[in-house]
Amino acid sequence: MIATRGVIGRHRRSPQPLAFRAEFPQSSPRIPQNSPTPFLEQEKMAIKIGVALYFIPPKNNLPGYFHWAIVATTASSWNVQPVMVYEIKRSMSGRFVQSFTSERLDGSSAFTGIVDIFTTTAYSTFDQISDRLVSIGAQDRGWRFPGRFGPEAGWDCTAWVLQALQRFRDDRAWNVPDEIFLKVYTSILNRGNEMLYSGASAYIKTVPLNRAQRGY
Repeated sequence: MIATRGVIGRHRRSPQPLAFRAEFPQSSPRIPQNSPTPFLEQEKMAIKIGVALYFIPPKNNLPGYFHWAIVATTASSWNVQPVMVYEIKRSMSGRFVQSFTSERLDGSSAFTGIVDIFTTTAYSTFDQISDRLVSIGAQDRGWRFPGRFGPEAGWDCTAWVLQALQRFRDDRAWNVPDEIFLKVYTSILNRGNEMLYSGASAYIKTVPLNRAQRGY
């Protein structure tokens, strides 16, 4: 969890269809009426992946920071709620626990916005995403973000989300070059601050990870 400065009619009746009788050549195979059509490939459903940020204000001489979570939806817009939320958070005992739930993001006063990361067909269900992320575990197993643009050493929600993003990349669900991946931590923080200071909005605030031709 990273500190940030002080920082949210009527319908016309349709005409009756015309009756017709389809004619098939004798050599054409007929498909049973109630059977599936195995030779028609089913279109894969695209899933949008992003990082949701929640600003926790300063308290007891501690600086404010962002709580991070992975979010996913099959809708074309993040304004369609609820969405799937994958995260770790502290339990009453103080230990981190994993939480994978469907919820409305705008129900939290701390919710700041979403950094839109990528859209993929590599996963066909939310359960597949859960299967990839649950094995990360909630507790520190020594993983640290590669390179010199990562967070300070330690384990928290930020490190968990960054490891999730690395798994998406390993699965080739997120096809991104090294120069963007290695700066994803600072890029997400920059986008979070943009949303935090952009004023109130009636919609879910969303920004892309990278600005065109700037990559930060």
